[in-house]
Amino acid sequence: MSLLRFTSRALFSSWFIAEGARNAVSPHAAAERLDPTIRKIVGSAKSFLPAEIAERIPEQTTTWVRITGAVQVLSGLGYAFGVARRPNAAVLAAMSALRLPSEATGVFRHRDDDAARTGLTTATAMFGAALLAAQDTEGKPGLVWRARFGVHNAAGRVQDATHQAVGSVQDAAQNAVDTVQQIAS
Repeated sequence: MSLLRFTSRALFSSWFIAEGARNAVSPHAAAERLDPTIRKIVGSAKSFLPAEIAERIPEQTTTWVRITGAVQVLSGLGYAFGVARRPNAAVLAAMSALRLPSEATGVFRHRDDDAARTGLTTATAMFGAALLAAQDTEGKPGLVWRARFGVHNAAGRVQDATHQAVGSVQDAAQNAVDTVQQIAS
C-alpha cells in the first residue's frame, strides 16, 4: 500500500472514528436527530422477523446510536489500516446512509440554519466517498472483471483446442484416404 493511500484512508476514516466514538460515549444528541429513522427501521425489522428474534431487538434509540457508533469506530479503524477495506467501507457507507434522512429533515425544518445544511452536505459527501471507497480495487482488477476475463480466456483456449483437434482429424482422414488409394492402386 502506498503512503498516499494509507494517509488518505486514515484521514477519511478519522471522521467516522471521531463521530462513532462521540455517539458511542454520548448518544443523546445523535439519538434526538436519528430517532424517527431508527424507529422506522426497528419497526420494519420487527414486523418481518420471527417473534422470538423480534423481541430481542432493542427499541431504545440511544442503544442503537451506541451500537452504530461502535460499528463506525471498528469499521473506520479497519479501513484506515487496510483490513478488509472494501467491506469496512461498505459498512461506513451504510452508517452514512442512516444519517441522510434525519439530516435532510433537519434542513427542511430549519431552512435558514447553516449548521443543518452543513450536516446534510457532510453526510452526503461522506456517503458518496464511502461508496467510492467500497469499490476501490487499488488499480487492480476486481473479482467480477477477473471472472469475466477468465471465462473469455478459457473460451478462447477451448476454441483454439477445437481448431487443432479438427485440423488433426482432417489430417488423419486425408492420410487414411491417401493410404487407401495407394493400396487400391
